[in-house]
Amino acid sequence: MACRQIQRSSSSRTKNFDVFVSFRSDTRNGFTDHLFAALQRKDVLAFRDDQTIKKGEFLESELLRAIEGSRVFIVVFSKDYASSTWCMKELTKIVETGRSLLPIFYDVTPSEVRKQSGEFAEAFAQHEERFKDDLEMLQKWREALKTSADRCGWDMQNKQQNEEIENIVEEVINILGYNQILSFGDDLVDMHSRVKQLEELLDLGANDVVGLVGIWKKLLDYREFYPDIGMKVLIEKSLISCRDGEIQMHDLLQELGKSIVREEAPKEPRKWSRLWDYKDLQKAMKINTEAKNLEAIVIEQRPEEFVQERIRVDALSKINHLQLLILKKVNTFGSLNCISNELRYLNWDNFPFVSLPSTFEPDQLVELQLRYSNIKKLWEGTKILPKLRTLDLCHSKNLIEMPDLTGVPHLTSLRLKGCIELVQIDPSIGILRELIHLDLKNCKNLVLNLNIIFGLGSLRGLNLSGCSKLLNSKMLMEPRDTQHLEKVDKNTSVVQRSTSSVYKLLILPFNFLSSPKPEDSLGLLLPYLSRFQCLSHLDLSFCNLLQIPDAIGNLHSLVGLNLGGNKFVTLPCTIKQLSKLERLNLEHCKKLKYFPELPITKDITIGKYWWRLYLFYCPSLSDIEHCYRMVTSWMTQNLEVYLQRTISSAMMEIVIPGSQIPKWFNKQNARSSISVDLSSVMDDPNWIGVAFCVLFITHEDPTNLSDGRNHHDDCIAYGVHNKHLWPKRYIHVPIYFEKDLVTVELDHLFTVFYSREEFIGLLTQDPDKMLDPAKLEFEIISDHFQGLRVVLFWGPGGYSHLLVLSEYEERLKDDMEMVHKWRDALKAITNRYGWDVQNK
Repeated sequence: MACRQIQRSSSSRTKNFDVFVSFRSDTRNGFTDHLFAALQRKDVLAFRDDQTIKKGEFLESELLRAIEGSRVFIVVFSKDYASSTWCMKELTKIVETGRSLLPIFYDVTPSEVRKQSGEFAEAFAQHEERFKDDLEMLQKWREALKTSADRCGWDMQNKQQNEEIENIVEEVINILGYNQILSFGDDLVDMHSRVKQLEELLDLGANDVVGLVGIWKKLLDYREFYPDIGMKVLIEKSLISCRDGEIQMHDLLQELGKSIVREEAPKEPRKWSRLWDYKDLQKAMKINTEAKNLEAIVIEQRPEEFVQERIRVDALSKINHLQLLILKKVNTFGSLNCISNELRYLNWDNFPFVSLPSTFEPDQLVELQLRYSNIKKLWEGTKILPKLRTLDLCHSKNLIEMPDLTGVPHLTSLRLKGCIELVQIDPSIGILRELIHLDLKNCKNLVLNLNIIFGLGSLRGLNLSGCSKLLNSKMLMEPRDTQHLEKVDKNTSVVQRSTSSVYKLLILPFNFLSSPKPEDSLGLLLPYLSRFQCLSHLDLSFCNLLQIPDAIGNLHSLVGLNLGGNKFVTLPCTIKQLSKLERLNLEHCKKLKYFPELPITKDITIGKYWWRLYLFYCPSLSDIEHCYRMVTSWMTQNLEVYLQRTISSAMMEIVIPGSQIPKWFNKQNARSSISVDLSSVMDDPNWIGVAFCVLFITHEDPTNLSDGRNHHDDCIAYGVHNKHLWPKRYIHVPIYFEKDLVTVELDHLFTVFYSREEFIGLLTQDPDKMLDPAKLEFEIISDHFQGLRVVLFWGPGGYSHLLVLSEYEERLKDDMEMVHKWRDALKAITNRYGWDVQNK
């Protein structure tokens, strides 16, 4: 099958807000904080423009887009407001929109704003000196101030702030029209017509499961509700919002929908069309009678509630029209004789039964997720599920075998991670020509004939990590044992061959008569992975690989490669042919001695690049200096790639052995966090980025490290955030500290580089608030810090990279030509980006 790839643009999405608040920092800790709190209490989505942030060009464009996406504007005029060029640009843009503008005169009079007198006169005197070549812009600022001051607003001097803030919020709600929704009250005379209009707007038919309780993007896709068009309409009408890839319905609209559902029978939830509350589900399950109207159940409990409460679910067998069922952290028991065949989406964590009911034939089912289930075998025989796209049975520890999959020809994702008792997958998996993701991680007892998956031409992600028995003596069977291949779909590329030709295809290149040993058979099959032309992510970690063949260089679409925990001594030089590779994990390769030249990204496309290299706990590396040289060269060339303007942003994440902190990291702290103040450079559009370096040092007692109970769970994470602002967001680093993996002293450097655009993006990632660049901290967290000591260093990129070279000139005396190349490349960068923030 031809490889079809879709390039995704990383251009910023337009964000929509109810209110945009423009204010100066001198009002932030009092009035504006109370104003934002009052707006939040009324569920008004407000964009907070924190004036302590200095803006570069990228940030300014983000703010302008936020203004364009806002419906009402509140401008808090204070004595320092006009002194900010940022505020004046915002105000000019706000006035240009022509939308509702509510001026608040905090500690100045409307006259001072209108006539630019007092503090405003002093501010404009400075502006005229600074922008003497752009008097036209200053005139626009003056006109914007006059226009704003002429609007009806609030003069806060000698007034009770709390009362005035409530009046302001009430006016905002009136403008937004929320009072029209809230005024329904108990009067539901026209409610059904309104609901009908809403359903028509959402384009939902009688059989669609998406309702007023919530919206799921996957379901929208499968209902032919095209996100590119429909989502924009819903957002513009303020019915939904999109944040971090999730679709959310406004709280007020959700409550409206819930109230409509309850009106069907206020005290009888079994008669409702939707259930979303655990107690209502309990009531519905106790009455073991048919529920004719119930179409959707979405319940999610907290972990502590899962332990405390159980619910009998026998009554689910009598809900015949159920189309959506999501039970997360719900402790269930009982019996399940049947379940609705109208289901389109089934997500049931900790599913308590050993199999699905034999009568379960949901021909409209799109997703089936039964993670942490008690399933032993999913079903008997063949189930015809023509619309099924996702099948997820991860961590189902009792699952023994997978059933016949010929009835799910359009499956795109099969996830069986952590199914430790799984022994066999039906060979019909070979006909899943649309399969994109196959996750078999830690299926420790699985024996799989890889020849049956060679026809999966659409495969992009393949995870075989920890599959220690995947290829044992049963891997290559005698021809008489492979008759099942002839019964598989004759239209597939590999399995359509005769039994003998398939056998020869696999066995002839191996040059052995007996079956291979468990520890080297997968390595021998690696050359044939090049059949997967679309493969972008490959995880073969902890598979006992003795060698990596040259053919690895044929995986030209590969973006991520994990070879950690294996037994090879070196990597082939062909790895540098992987021109799209961004992530390489070699952790715990304890026999690795020689480090090769790394590939450089060549096929540059528009978007974000995140280069990651993990060379963690490789104690046999014979030439650390060579390793440093290769990594430094790789970092330098990646920086050059980043400077190409087609890349919108970039990050680098590197773990290498060593304890020598590069000299260009100028600030350090022997704790798990470090303060960062970038306020002095945020106005400069020419700085490259920010780098942090973490030194991990093992304590004398390494048994303090992870005990391995959560095998291969992420051990450390890092993030950039304001010191006292919650919630905090972290990125996990896939390096592991289990006692059976780390047995001696551990000294490693972990380096993170944020490009300028990426770092500024951190400041604006939350549409409700913006981070203060003067109060940032870089923090690293771990569940196992008792076994580690952490030293943090940081330095803004782009002003002192040449200092790195001084460390290598002594080490690399025999290869000064390379050092000169590095120097020339870095000099070209520093000539363009020359902002020195030391001691400022």
